[in-house]
Amino acid sequence: MVQAPDEQAAAERFADAVRQVMQLVPAGEEQRVEQRLRSTAELAFLLHGMEFARARIAFAPNSFAQQMEVTVGVGASETPLTDENHAGLTDMVAELFARRRAVEPARVFGSRGDGARRIGAPMTAPAHARMPLRGRRGEGVGANDPLYRAAPERWLESMLRCDLAPLTRGLARNSLRASTRNKAAFANEVDPDTIGNRADVVESEVGGEVESRVIPRLDPLHVYAQVPAIAGASDRGLLDLLGVTADGRLAVIELKADEDLHFALQGLDYWIRVRHHHLQNADAATGLGEFQRYGYFVGVELSPLAPRLYLVAPALRVHPATEIVLRYLSPRVEWHLLALDERWRSQIRVVWRKSGGRG
Repeated sequence: MVQAPDEQAAAERFADAVRQVMQLVPAGEEQRVEQRLRSTAELAFLLHGMEFARARIAFAPNSFAQQMEVTVGVGASETPLTDENHAGLTDMVAELFARRRAVEPARVFGSRGDGARRIGAPMTAPAHARMPLRGRRGEGVGANDPLYRAAPERWLESMLRCDLAPLTRGLARNSLRASTRNKAAFANEVDPDTIGNRADVVESEVGGEVESRVIPRLDPLHVYAQVPAIAGASDRGLLDLLGVTADGRLAVIELKADEDLHFALQGLDYWIRVRHHHLQNADAATGLGEFQRYGYFVGVELSPLAPRLYLVAPALRVHPATEIVLRYLSPRVEWHLLALDERWRSQIRVVWRKSGGRG
């Protein structure tokens, strides 16, 4: 395990670097920048999961003195930020922000009363108004733009870090006795996500009794990306997202933006790693598991039960073999396969879901 960085101390340490990078960002676009600590000495700046700048604390040449270094770009295009190239790098960042944005407007998820055209209704706008705009930077940018298509899983990860609620909204199992559901039970709820998901009435395996099962929401305040998980001396993996539900159970969230035959097995692998770190290495004196000893989930009372596994992917990108593999998992692995609307870059919306295991 790797120690979780102290975000408050890092904010003070990187304050000047943050100011320099934010000066490169177009006005009004500051809220789209995600800051992520790679380590205690490195801070990354991301746009929808794509890193475009980095600040690191390094040793000065021929000295043991430390200095702050700010670079813009990734890989071969990584360039130190100086006064001489500030204007050029500002233009490069502006182009990135103009081209890497969701193509579909968020209002497509609204109701029919929001002005959206009904299916089959005639087009009222003139033909020239429906043609894509081209020529100027940021106009006519579509799904084929390389900057739009790059790093889709990291984009999906950044969306879920901002809002996990859609993943657990209505995640309770389908009712076996729909006629027994109390339809008015949640009539006065302002937001069921604030207390957990709506309970479906299910039939108990013991005596055929009817009982209620609620799948609690994911805690938005405790979600970690790219968490190292080690199994063995040299076997190291990075979890996409690690969170916790309202009842204290850890949540392993595996993401895919394209079809992957090993989707379910990779999620299971990370589930096993998390379960090992959480249960097998508990401190005898404090009772804390390994995650909390390394600074994760501070102040959260974690459940001793096994984690929940969430497999999240766009609906048309779920490999056909995924559901077949999930049928053969142990009943001890509680899993949820969540298929997203293909317009997930604009808004996360689950279009269908399947669950299994009893945890």
